[in-house]
Amino acid sequence: MTSAYLSRPRLSHDILLYLFEHMQDQADVILLMSTCKTLRRAGVTPLFAHGVVVRTPFALRSFCAFMFGDIVTRAPLLRRLSIEIPDDLFGPYTYYEGGIFANRDEFEQEFDSELHSEQGRDSLLTWDLADMLARVLQKTENIEDLSVDACAHLLSIKKDISLNKAISISDAIIHLKHLRRVRMEGIWGPAAELLETMDSRLVELDLDSTFSHKYADHVLALTGPHYDSLEKLLVKCGDLGTLVFAGDGSGGCVEFPKLRALSLRDYQGREASIVTLLNHSFPALRHFEFFDNPKSNMKLMRAYAPPDVFRWGVLDRLCGDVNSLYGLRGTLCAKTLEVYCVNRSDADQSEWLHVVIWEIQPTHLVLHIDLDPGFSAIGIISLLPLGYKNVTHLVLNLTIASFMEGTADVFLFALAALLYTHPVQFVIIRFIEREVLVQEQSNINDPKPKGERQSLMQSEIVEGMKTALIEETVHPRLFGASLAVSHVVLEIEGHSYTHWKLQDGYDGLVPELLDEATGRAVVHAAGLGLRDGLIECSWSGS
Repeated sequence: MTSAYLSRPRLSHDILLYLFEHMQDQADVILLMSTCKTLRRAGVTPLFAHGVVVRTPFALRSFCAFMFGDIVTRAPLLRRLSIEIPDDLFGPYTYYEGGIFANRDEFEQEFDSELHSEQGRDSLLTWDLADMLARVLQKTENIEDLSVDACAHLLSIKKDISLNKAISISDAIIHLKHLRRVRMEGIWGPAAELLETMDSRLVELDLDSTFSHKYADHVLALTGPHYDSLEKLLVKCGDLGTLVFAGDGSGGCVEFPKLRALSLRDYQGREASIVTLLNHSFPALRHFEFFDNPKSNMKLMRAYAPPDVFRWGVLDRLCGDVNSLYGLRGTLCAKTLEVYCVNRSDADQSEWLHVVIWEIQPTHLVLHIDLDPGFSAIGIISLLPLGYKNVTHLVLNLTIASFMEGTADVFLFALAALLYTHPVQFVIIRFIEREVLVQEQSNINDPKPKGERQSLMQSEIVEGMKTALIEETVHPRLFGASLAVSHVVLEIEGHSYTHWKLQDGYDGLVPELLDEATGRAVVHAAGLGLRDGLIECSWSGS
């Protein structure tokens, strides 16, 4: 060993262990664990703090091998596991009509041996790999969060009778006693059985029955054993009506006494009954997110939505697209209203938006608007209905969907006019970028080669807003539009975040520029962050 090597400065193990506590990226944790055996052992806890996400059969085999390296120590540390292997990477035996084969002999007779070659071993999720996962799950008794894509296929893989294995993946999950949050995509028979028989009582459940139409009208009924414990429920392609009237045959409604957040996306149920069902089944509801099936007739739904008095009064938050919220016919009131897919070039939507605002009576209004070629910046003036004075917090999340026409000057003029006629105190404007391929642009004569990516932030209106920021002309115009305005936030995704707040000064109220961290904290405290309105599972360690 050379003297130069001996003199090289080295960090002590204590410092390296301390670094684990401040690493936000799981890849960095893995790199540090790779330096020596001591850090490999010490890094397991911070590694699992990020949760484990498996997206390929090869990654699943690596994960299982790592766990088996010291299963006694590592298994109790795992709290969160997400298996995101797409269904096209499952072995073909999971598609056998009538169920999978009973033993390995039948499996190998049916399929080519190439599937089991060394080269193709990890290209598909095969029988032996599923067995490894089942044995790992059997030991992870402390796991709290489980997310499974293509769960119908994964849970269909039964134990290999020919190898006398004692447990299947379903069996292992059923006996996990500390599960609190579960997400399942692809709700077929095996997943239904799992929910009804698991030992744990769930607090949060996310069910996606897209492409599982056989179970779409039963998916909510599967939550039966968890009625009393669920606090958050997300359902995509489900039918609420089947849930509340199913059960003991008494004809009464099943209640979720603790459920405070409910998300129904691509709703498949009977539209006319949803209002009554919400009232009777979710007495503690505070946050409701509703995106109805695009094929539904909103005018018909609105005509049959019964007026009802809700036990929970004013919701904390109501989210949805314009059409779905219009169909509810004003039977809900909420402090914060978040409206998606606002299309200002659609006359019906503009009228319906005003109706929804009047009926729901929000004080905090969040609008997600697509700035497409049909958008007119001057149309900002008419976003809020005339005479409606309740909105104190206004958020405009502007997604630039194409290279639209317009200038920043016209946009600021229209926004100032809107603030002049409404007593808004807190205004947030966000320009959200969405990259597109050049051939998707409306200008087909663009000389750039096909497939090249171009930033939509180069549109005239956004470039103008950037210039206005430099020249400091944004906040004077908006503060000057109304004495009510006390906060102005302008965020251009990928470029800048600017937050002005009026403060007492020697000459009266003067605008103060907040630093980004402070400004974002103020916005988040008001529940107006970009993702604050979405109902998502609050995974541990995330």
